Amino acid sequence: MKTCEAGKDACVVLVGESSTSIINTKFATRGCATESACHTKIGAEVPSSSYLYFLRRADCLPAPYPPGRVAKIQSEAEKAHPSACPERE
Repeated sequence: MKTCEAGKDACVVLVGESSTSIINTKFATRGCATESACHTKIGAEVPSSSYLYFLRRADCLPAPYPPGRVAKIQSEAEKAHPSACPERE
């Protein structure tokens, strides 16, 4: 079985909108993270070099996530990163 890297014990799922001065688009992503990422708040504005991300959903689950627990949010995140949050041994 695949594992998250050492020290990354959470699966974080973020859904929201990204914006530049001209383009606005929706995004969904998930991945292995440290538990500190679990403190991400809905409504947060996260700047990057090119985009401003507005979070409308932020979920944090133990890695690996339990079967069925993330079924509702998995479909959105699956489109962005289909292989993220693999199972641990």
